Amino acid sequence: MQLLTKNAKKTVNQKVNIYHFILNLIWIAGFLFFYQSITGLNISYLGIISLAILSLYTLIDYMMHSKKSKIMISVIALIVIILFIPFIYRGLLGLVQCIIHLYNIKYEDAFNLTMTIQTSNLDMMIFTLFFLLLICYYVYRCIKNRSLIFIHILFFIVIFASMWLGVFSYIVMGLMTLSQVGLWIMNYNDFISWRIRIWLMSFMAVFIALTSIFSYRDEQTIGIIKNMTASKIDTLRYGEDTLPKGDLTQATNIHLDDEIRLKVSTLQIKDFYLKGYVGSRLVDNKWTDLKRADYNGNHQGMLNWLESKGFYTTQQFNQYLSYDHSQDIKSNELTIENVAANRKYYYAPYSIDYLSRKNVTQVKDQNLVSTTLFGSDNYDYQEYSQNLPCELLNTTDLTKQAHPSKKLVKYNKSENIYRQFVYDKYLDVDHSLLSSIQSLFDQQQFKNTGIYSVSQHIRSILSQNMTYSEKSIHHKNKNELLAFLNETRQGNDVLFASVGVEAFRYYGIPARYVEGYLAKSSSFNKQGKVTLTSKNAHAWVEVYFDGIGWMPIDVTPGYYYDTYALMSMLDQSQGVKEASAKKDDSKKAKAVDNQGSSSVIKQAKKVIQKLENIFIGFAFFLGIILIIFVIILEMRRTLYQMKLYRLYRQSSQDQQTRILYLIIKQILAIYGVECYVGWKDQENDQLLLHKQMIHEGEYLRVIHLLKKFFYGEKSLEVYEFNIISRFVETLYQHKKNVSLYQKCKLHFVLVSKKLFKQIDNMNNKGGKQLEK
Repeated sequence: MQLLTKNAKKTVNQKVNIYHFILNLIWIAGFLFFYQSITGLNISYLGIISLAILSLYTLIDYMMHSKKSKIMISVIALIVIILFIPFIYRGLLGLVQCIIHLYNIKYEDAFNLTMTIQTSNLDMMIFTLFFLLLICYYVYRCIKNRSLIFIHILFFIVIFASMWLGVFSYIVMGLMTLSQVGLWIMNYNDFISWRIRIWLMSFMAVFIALTSIFSYRDEQTIGIIKNMTASKIDTLRYGEDTLPKGDLTQATNIHLDDEIRLKVSTLQIKDFYLKGYVGSRLVDNKWTDLKRADYNGNHQGMLNWLESKGFYTTQQFNQYLSYDHSQDIKSNELTIENVAANRKYYYAPYSIDYLSRKNVTQVKDQNLVSTTLFGSDNYDYQEYSQNLPCELLNTTDLTKQAHPSKKLVKYNKSENIYRQFVYDKYLDVDHSLLSSIQSLFDQQQFKNTGIYSVSQHIRSILSQNMTYSEKSIHHKNKNELLAFLNETRQGNDVLFASVGVEAFRYYGIPARYVEGYLAKSSSFNKQGKVTLTSKNAHAWVEVYFDGIGWMPIDVTPGYYYDTYALMSMLDQSQGVKEASAKKDDSKKAKAVDNQGSSSVIKQAKKVIQKLENIFIGFAFFLGIILIIFVIILEMRRTLYQMKLYRLYRQSSQDQQTRILYLIIKQILAIYGVECYVGWKDQENDQLLLHKQMIHEGEYLRVIHLLKKFFYGEKSLEVYEFNIISRFVETLYQHKKNVSLYQKCKLHFVLVSKKLFKQIDNMNNKGGKQLEK
């Protein structure tokens, strides 16, 4: 019988080795697709090398069991590696350059690794051979030793790296996941039925087949999922308004309703352009940020350097005024209450003073955003401005002051550096629009004398050729601005501002697209308060005034003063109207405060909607916490089970019997049954039978064998040991009449420190004594 056991064991080992080899092949195949997507090397070449390496490892492991043989092979491998170190080093640099190249493509960056060493194809081939040797060995040892945690770590590194570099493939994920599932099945062989194995393997096979068919859409699908997820998270965190965030296909929604968004209070009554979203370049009908590459290369480190000098683009106009002594402008306090606008943005005028708050930051050279988890609701500013359109600003060249202060010298130097960046990055006209912009705005000759003349010319051309309409027509699968310029010629402020940006750039003036809210001086009550709704949402152009900074200019008909009014403003001294400290007429105040929401039902709906958003946000937050908690529990469970299986495999049959007994006690305790050998045996058998967990007498049979082992101090026969092992499997797989709490305990708590402590105590006692 002993000989039969050895033969059976040999057969099982051979099957396990074949299973190991298959799992290695599947996992390495997935990794090779990932590596090929980074380096561009021939996948056939990589596959042949990896197959040879895995075969070599398997052969060595199968034939050479002595330590001397393994040491000799290790020494030979080390000598070969030392001889090829220069090739391996240059190949490593080549791999790093490939990764940087993919990163720059994915994130439109210009990060560069300066290298004087040239990498040849031979270097890449030798490095790849060495690299695959290491990876194959690591995977081979992990799978052979059933080290789930380490193979999981490498799996997640590959998947996250592929997503980060923009080379994600469902084929890679499918092959590697199939290997992971196979390893999991092998590791938990005692607790997984053949039916589950067949279902799992069939599912993975179908998954790989489908991903092979649709693999060409991998990155596109991931991009869509990522953007949708990010958008939903932003909505839950900051709320949602009607601003399209630069998306021209959503232009018609900007004035969609009359819901209250902001409440503004000021001591000086004048126009305020409250800046929110900023778009710098037009890509696929959407205004987005500049490329990361635009802030690198010749301009790398510029933003950090400007910040170190105290130069902030969102407060630049105020800095300019502090050095221009020709203008005497009084300070003003502006308070903003965010009722239902996007809380991510600090809606701010262009004339704010220096900010010292901790919960706000400037994003690149664009706008102010909140750093709190759910955004900011209330904030105030100190600001300095006149009640004049920006195109009428009387500017002073600060560089020509006779005796400039040290601070002014520092400001001029910072502004000069930033101005070079502005003229380098904010003058590009979209290539697809260039001919249309040229034909439209060059139909009338005018003398370009600066921002004022260009703004008047753009306004004149747009008002003569375009019609303002609250609702813009969406053109599916078309360039929205091209359709606006050449077909419909009607649209709202989103499209007018977009064309204005391209037109200013065409005439050599840096410009950007901006969304936010417009508070007109005429809309304030006597106390200097106004309620802004979605009807006050607005899009405009901001242009760069040399030495001053970014300032708003409107080109949408109905939102700017005509030429006669502008000339009158130049001739007259424009004072700023102070808000009254007295209370206004109650009816007028009520009309202002209830602007856009006269219905009590509408107000109630808005409150309910806000509560729903808060509840959804809170539920989402709790969901994230719960997921993190479950992941921690799952990691803890995996580590403990790895430790238990390692201990179990290294133990003798007698020690394994003690471990199985303790596991039986733990499982039955979770089910509410106390288990001690020789105590309440008949009662427990009937209880388990009543719970439909076992067949009649099955518990008594196991207890009889445990009595023989513990009290008779006799080792069990193989078939007797298998009876106990199958009993454990039966108890673990039982799911009928079990509560969710018991299932969770069985899954997460069965293997714990307490169990290992009991195993140690029992092994130390030799199994001759049992705990009472």
